[in-house]
Order: sequence, then C-alpha cells, then structure tokens
Amino acid sequence: MAYTIKVERGQTTGTVKFNSGTVAVNTKCWWDPNNKIDAGTYSGSATWMANKADADGEPCPWKNNAKRRPGIWFGKGVKSNNGTKNNDQIFIHKGTSAAWSDGCIVCAASEVLKIWNAISPKDKSIVSVVVSDQTPKRYMIESRIKDPSVKAALRKALKGDGRLSYDEVCSLIRSTQDYGRVSQQELTDLQTILGNSKTIDARSRQLIAQFLRNPTAVLRML
Repeated sequence: MAYTIKVERGQTTGTVKFNSGTVAVNTKCWWDPNNKIDAGTYSGSATWMANKADADGEPCPWKNNAKRRPGIWFGKGVKSNNGTKNNDQIFIHKGTSAAWSDGCIVCAASEVLKIWNAISPKDKSIVSVVVSDQTPKRYMIESRIKDPSVKAALRKALKGDGRLSYDEVCSLIRSTQDYGRVSQQELTDLQTILGNSKTIDARSRQLIAQFLRNPTAVLRML
C-alpha cells in the first residue's frame, strides 16, 4: 500500500496533511527558513532517526530496540535552498517551532506518531511526500508603492512578524494616494495587511482606524 503526505508551506508556517483509513491529520508545521528544502515530491519511508535517541520514542529494531525518534524520511539527495545543497537526513519529525528544524519539517509529536503508526511496513519506500509553497496573495497596494523604504515596511507587514513603526504606517497610508484617489480595494488591502502585524503600537492603530473611516481627512493631515 502507498501513502501520501502533503506539506503545504506558507510564509512562516504550514500544514502537514495525511489521510489513510480512519487516520486523518491536518496539523501546523515549521521548517528552518535558512535551510529550506525545495518544493517537490519525495519518495521516502516511515522509519527511526538513527542519531536521535528519545525517551518517548519508539523501539528501533536495528538499534537493539533502543528508543529512537520516529520520523518520515524523505530519501537521499534532498535538495534545499534552490538546489544549492543536498541532504540525506531530511525527515518529518516532532517539534514545536522552527528552532527544532535543521532542514526538516517539524510538527507536534502526537501528530507525527499518528502518521508514523498508520504507515506499514516501516523502512519501505512506500511514502510520497509532496511539498508545495502557497502563492502569496497579491494586493493592489503592492503594485503602487515605489519608495524602497515603504516597500520594506510593506514586506514586514505582509510577514506579520516585523515591528512596524508609526512613521512606516504613515508611509503605507500615504502610498494609497499615488494615483490621486484611494480605492475601496486599497482600503481593504491596507486593513488586511496592517491587521497581520501584531506589533503596531496604539498610536498607529488609532491612525489606521481613522484612515479607514475618513481617508481623505487623514491624508490631508499627513
């Protein structure tokens, strides 16, 4: 029997999906952004990580039944960083953040074990791992920004994890008038983009709220 695991990556997190019989997994995952395996389809197996002993692992028959970390191996010669590196030790294994990864895909231990237990026999190349990258949503506002510093602020907002200063928020708001008027689509885009940032201060949030209510008045003020 063949098995398929789908890894769908977003900007900083993704999902691991697996269905077989009564087992269904759809869970959050992470990876090392500095050692990111290339998108593609890999032929691997459910096995044990030879160099990872684990107190809560599974007995490994070729390690004298010592408890080793279970994982889904991707096979040999896995390319990463746009084909510039090759690695024979890429797995889906347990982890709670990108810090657990050295190129591997990591997700909650309980979810890895569900997949691992469902695949039989072990150590057989009967698993296809399909890795894909979601296409980032494009916003009208992106095509209108020309200033490099404002573009940098926009990239931080799109990632949702960069600190946006009040001045950067002002720059993003001002960019909406490049074509002489503010469209409803731009307002929606800006609300969505800035809403992604969890590090906007109270002053900036107040300005955004005012802009969405009365863009013309705020643009005059800026």
